[in-house]
Amino acid sequence: MYTYTRLTPETISPYRGLTVPAYAKLLDQSLENLVVVGAAYFWQPVGLVIATLTPDARYAQVISLLVIPEHRGKGVGAALLAEIEKHLHKRGCQQADFAYLTATEHAAAIEHLLEKNDWRTPQTVAVFFESDVETYLKSPLYTPQVILPDGYEFFAWADLTPQDRATILQRQAQTPGGWFSETVSPFIQEDRVEPINSIGLRYQGEVVGWMVTQRMTPTLVDYTNLFVSREHKGQSLSILLVMEATRRQFEYIKASGNDQTATSRSLANSKWTKMLMDFAGSAFKVQEQRVSTKMLQDKDEPPIVTILPRIPENFPS
Repeated sequence: MYTYTRLTPETISPYRGLTVPAYAKLLDQSLENLVVVGAAYFWQPVGLVIATLTPDARYAQVISLLVIPEHRGKGVGAALLAEIEKHLHKRGCQQADFAYLTATEHAAAIEHLLEKNDWRTPQTVAVFFESDVETYLKSPLYTPQVILPDGYEFFAWADLTPQDRATILQRQAQTPGGWFSETVSPFIQEDRVEPINSIGLRYQGEVVGWMVTQRMTPTLVDYTNLFVSREHKGQSLSILLVMEATRRQFEYIKASGNDQTATSRSLANSKWTKMLMDFAGSAFKVQEQRVSTKMLQDKDEPPIVTILPRIPENFPS
């Protein structure tokens, strides 16, 4: 007999082993912005699903769903997902997203589960590229010096001056609709900014773009904060920014004597990502990060813009 229960701080302890350690730590904190549902078979924990909520509770991400092997194929995963949907609906949540990696052994099962529970067809939102130093430095993507058009220069983002920062924020405030999308703001989670290869782009002394990377794990760097001002488009500057950031990343690893692999995440629809996909297999191992969405309220409202999902917890930390 299976039972499904929304868990509280008092009842969650027996289920902590049914998720990865990073998410188990979340369960030790306040559950105010979490919805957690457990599955039990004759009172023995056999499954767990966790969703995070935005502060206004309008949007949720399902970040973990696990059923122990002995109870898979019996509808437990589908029931867990349906149960957490009900609790999110009660919280007033309008939309839930479910993110996963295509290279995982459970990807096909996840897609079947989402289809069974009437979630939307998954869409690729980001791509992970993994390479070792030797392979990358021998690939056609590597050049010892990235050449910019006249008048442009790279600079280390760590050298951004207070005046530069003030000018960027002022231009953002004064431009109708914003100079740049907040999703590529260079000032998001600044405690995670990777100084090794975060760079800015100047034109005649003025900051006109950036590739601000973030260190997510010891081997994973996020390449999603990429921006070039509109009036400087059409010169492949975005690609040159990422080439320079990647060059700095791999040359640093080589200089440190570390032969580890390095993984980067970039947005699925970027020109750089499309270019890198041509080198899949020769320079990189590639896997996609896909997201499926479900609207939870009976309202004729468009989907909320998908927030880039958390870094998957199967990456080394």
